[in-house]
Amino acid sequence: FGIFIGLQQRAWEMGTTFWEDGVYHIRVRFIQKVLFHIWNEDQRRAREEQQADAVFREMWSAILNDMRYEDTIQNDEKGYLDFRPTEEPGIFAEAQTLFSRICVRQLGSDQTKKANQWPMSPNAEWRLLALARGLSLENLPRPFRAPYIPGLTVLIPHYGETIVIATKELRETGDLSKVPLMTWLQGSYPAEWEAFRQRKLLQPEEDGSLLGFTKSQWEKIEGWASMRSQVLYRTVSGLAKYHDALVLHLKNQRHQRCAMLADTPAEEADSAIWKKWYDDKVSEMFTCMVSMQMYPTFNEAQFAQTNRMLARFNALKIAYIDFARKTDGEQGDRDNIHPRQVRRYYSCLIDNRCAAAPIPGQRSGVEQPKKLFRPKYRVELPGYPILGDGKGDNQNHAIIFARGMFIQAIDANQGGYLEQMLLLPCVLGEFRGNSKKIV
Repeated sequence: FGIFIGLQQRAWEMGTTFWEDGVYHIRVRFIQKVLFHIWNEDQRRAREEQQADAVFREMWSAILNDMRYEDTIQNDEKGYLDFRPTEEPGIFAEAQTLFSRICVRQLGSDQTKKANQWPMSPNAEWRLLALARGLSLENLPRPFRAPYIPGLTVLIPHYGETIVIATKELRETGDLSKVPLMTWLQGSYPAEWEAFRQRKLLQPEEDGSLLGFTKSQWEKIEGWASMRSQVLYRTVSGLAKYHDALVLHLKNQRHQRCAMLADTPAEEADSAIWKKWYDDKVSEMFTCMVSMQMYPTFNEAQFAQTNRMLARFNALKIAYIDFARKTDGEQGDRDNIHPRQVRRYYSCLIDNRCAAAPIPGQRSGVEQPKKLFRPKYRVELPGYPILGDGKGDNQNHAIIFARGMFIQAIDANQGGYLEQMLLLPCVLGEFRGNSKKIV
């Protein structure tokens, strides 16, 4: 059935689908389908220097920087994967057949792969091929133009799933017949582990084993391992790339005469002013929200991991269910609280701009967590909101904090990549004229 859908999306051009070199066409198709508005202006004005090429070069560099930051490629691979229009254009050099790509990928040596400008990491290879397949769709919707992109909220439910893999989990096995998790990750991702060590300049201080790393080095390793496991940190890191993608679109493809951009800083303004302006504008288009049902009852380690995510991702907001003991007597009667209701429940929202201070009188007789943020919004609920379907009810209570026309509900065990997030204006174009469509 999947093959049938794929052929139907590609207009039944079986020869092209199976034999063309999609990677070779990435640049042209990305410009024509994702940078549609700039490409259209280039064609209409017959510009000698194509502006779309310059924008594609910047976005392609951002994709490679993201791959390098995630240790999918190494420094030398980033160099030969770069787009150089005046020199040898790397992987865009010449069209090959899918068969020749497979031969280089599966049968060629490392030197052959480098000579053919092809990454050695299977993950980087898969990401390039996935982007090429997506851009090959004939009916890819026309993209929205910034800042007219409809608002989107990504809603991630969380109950007790792992947030970040701790050092203890990476080093211990609990069973002599098993190897440590860190050893398994190193064996499964050898090229990415080596790229990570190069980027962070990690070197064990003792005998070269895992036990030789310092505490600060292990904190960096926790992030690397979490990005290769089904944990919440990986999901938030991937989905927060929507923010980076929208900044790139707003920077390079915005409508200059839009009244919504009347407060645009002057061109000579410093980078800090521009960054704040981009962040403020993109925050109106995108929200990444995690509905953390058990946030008030976290232990110290879970609070530290949550604060780590809040500090790392500016677009992240956390919704949670808080409670307080019902006050007896006059106040409970005035607020029409049921006499048999023991607690009052609230939907709360926090982000990295909230003050980390205890809330006076929030709970009577309950010890305050040291790192509980003062919520930006606190809305009382008519009762305990988790009635049966835990995950669905957990998301439902957070919907009041969603912003924009669309909500993307996604589980806390997935990831995301910048090159796919750059297609967001095209994806939202699927709903143009039919905002109630569900996909």
